Amino acid sequence: MARHARGGLGRPYRVFLVAQSVSNLGSAVSLVLIPLLVLRLTGSPLDLGITMAVEFLPYPLFGLVIGAYVDRLSRRTVMIAADAGRTALIASIPVLAHLGALEIWWIYLTGFAASTLTIAYNAAEFAVMPSLVGPDRLDTANARLSAASSTAGVLGPAVAGAGLMVMPAATALLLDAATFAFSACCLAGLRRSLPERVTGGGREPVRRAIAEGVRFVFGHPVLRACAIMLALTNLLVGATAEKQIVTLAKQHYLAADSAVSWLFVSAGAGTALFSLFSDRLGRRLGPGRAILLPFFGGAACMFGIGVVESYPAVVLLWALGSGLGMFFVVNLRTLRQRLAPAGMLARVVTVGQVLSWTPVPLGAVLGGWVTARLGAAPVFAGLGVVQLVVAAGFLASPLRRAGDPLAPAPGTPAAAQDRPAAAAGRAGTAGTAAVPARSGA
Repeated sequence: MARHARGGLGRPYRVFLVAQSVSNLGSAVSLVLIPLLVLRLTGSPLDLGITMAVEFLPYPLFGLVIGAYVDRLSRRTVMIAADAGRTALIASIPVLAHLGALEIWWIYLTGFAASTLTIAYNAAEFAVMPSLVGPDRLDTANARLSAASSTAGVLGPAVAGAGLMVMPAATALLLDAATFAFSACCLAGLRRSLPERVTGGGREPVRRAIAEGVRFVFGHPVLRACAIMLALTNLLVGATAEKQIVTLAKQHYLAADSAVSWLFVSAGAGTALFSLFSDRLGRRLGPGRAILLPFFGGAACMFGIGVVESYPAVVLLWALGSGLGMFFVVNLRTLRQRLAPAGMLARVVTVGQVLSWTPVPLGAVLGGWVTARLGAAPVFAGLGVVQLVVAAGFLASPLRRAGDPLAPAPGTPAAAQDRPAAAAGRAGTAGTAAVPARSGA
């Protein structure tokens, strides 16, 4: 409690921030290496789409169950176990490549399993943040976490590009595996500081716990609107854009691997810049505008990527669009943490992710199929138009009133209503416990 009162975020948060920054550096390396590895193995945009699809399949399959269990388990233990599992999974790719036994199906399987662990990690990370820093510092803590992640996003592609000069893409993935191991060690050192579980929670049947989380999100007009808007955008736009930007660079502009890495460097720079100002700008705009405006700006960037005929211009537009996306993620994350009851934090984020990310596998495969037939440039222009239409459709939704006081959602247990996430921040520091990029919207 004292560390929050002084206005600082405290040493435990700083250690947590370092762990996440190093881990995100590894993720940024893999963000460059995995698509290149897939294209080298298959040469197919469709396989890129399938790679993304299998990474998102665990959300509809396991997301709700994982969220229910994270709300009743030690969240610190969940994060350490997830880091350890992902270390082993990522390290298996360079090992198999060295043995000459790496095949595309193993990359699919590894992506599926690592994504399952990531769901648990992100839910636990999201849930401990109000306790770790206190209710009044959530916007600042989330903004700094996102800024550090974005800085890692700038450095990661540069590290990947340097690594590709001296080693194969598969071998360079050992860097990502090492960063997961580092994160696990940092979390292990926070045994006395990192909040565990919410007192008295986790005794109801899992099915009932899942139902409570679903009712809360669906019953809350703002959270429901956010989930629907994200679901439509991910199905029609996001799932295609994230993977096919590599296809655009490689096949439309004939970019070398080192030139492709500049897309990721610029994206990291854009997200870092927007993260630095997201807390102050988000408070000035208000939650509704901070969530809706990035969608319109992102639509313009997407359309521009499809119609310009200059690779440097594509890089700049990708950076701006990525920054707007991070601005949205930071503000949505803080809004969810403030609206959710303490005992439902993990369920609220996983229910939201299941609703918004379930369409991603279908969107990724369809996007890869369409890109293979029409070409990446026309597809990106079309994505911009589609996103503009989706954003316009939500101008009259409850998102515009996201900052208004809202009553508890129907179906929220009385105990949960009495213990909002903000209050849990104080309880968690006493040991009773209470998340853009490895944290998701």
